[in-house]
This record gives sequence, structure tokens and C-alpha cells, in this order.
Amino acid sequence: MRRTWMMVAGLTTAVALGGCNGSGDPKSGSAESSTPTSAGSATTIPAPSTGRVVRLFCQSTKTLNGRVTAAALSMGEDPAQVRTFVDELRAASQEVANTAPTEIAPDIRVITDSVEAFAGSLEQAGYDPAKAPDDAAAALAGPEVQAASQRVEGYINARCPTDS
Repeated sequence: MRRTWMMVAGLTTAVALGGCNGSGDPKSGSAESSTPTSAGSATTIPAPSTGRVVRLFCQSTKTLNGRVTAAALSMGEDPAQVRTFVDELRAASQEVANTAPTEIAPDIRVITDSVEAFAGSLEQAGYDPAKAPDDAAAALAGPEVQAASQRVEGYINARCPTDS
């Protein structure tokens, strides 16, 4: 039974991290924009997210989603397998956080923090599903995490191109 909740939690997290399955091309933009000042000169300020940043994020989420899903599907009850899954989940979560466009960075942080709480519970249990707290997966299912996941999914659907 514990394997089931870990699989569900892992797959839920993989979906939350996203896979570029949306329907739109990333919008391109320049790395900087100019804003006139009161003196009439232009001040250069960084734009929130460039097309390059969005493309990197889309590529990252797609690749990492596949890796985490594969790790979750190959995971058994053996603590070594669970540790491999947890390590992959942590790494994927951090990589997505590192590539997150500014518009969704706070939501990605909520998800990353929940992944870390889930991973920490399993780590404290020695990666043994039988010793993990019953509520370990709850870290990934709270309302704040679900809302953040929905916003990230909406962003991916709007900004990341499909392969088909």
C-alpha cells in the first residue's frame, strides 16, 4: 500500500513539474527593454522573461518530467530504489526551479519546497516505505501546492510548444 502512495506522489509531482504539452509557441522577446525617463533618456531594465528563458524552462520541464516518471515507474519497495527515486525527484525539482521564468518562480518554489518535505520524510525513514509516515505524501497534496501546480500547468499550456 505504501508503494502505491509513493507512486501517486511521484507521478503527481512529475505532472506538477510539468511537461511541455501546451499549445503555443514561447513568446520571444529581448533580454532587455528600454523605458524612457523623465529626462528623455532611456533606462535599460531587464524584461521579466525572455523567449530564451521560456524555451529553456519548457525544455527542462519536459526532460525532467520524463526522468522523474521513469524513476517512479521503476521504483519498488527496496530502500535503494526509493532513494534513487527521491534523489531524481529532488534533482529534477531543483533544475526546474533554476530555469523557472520570473512569472512562475514563486509557484515553482512552493512545489520545490513540497518536494523537499516529501523527500525529507522518506530520507528520515531510511527510504523504507514501511517506515515512512502515513502523511509523507500529504506534503505534495496541500491546497497551496495544488494551486501552484495548476498555475504552472496553465503557464506550460500557454507558453510551451507541443511536439505534435
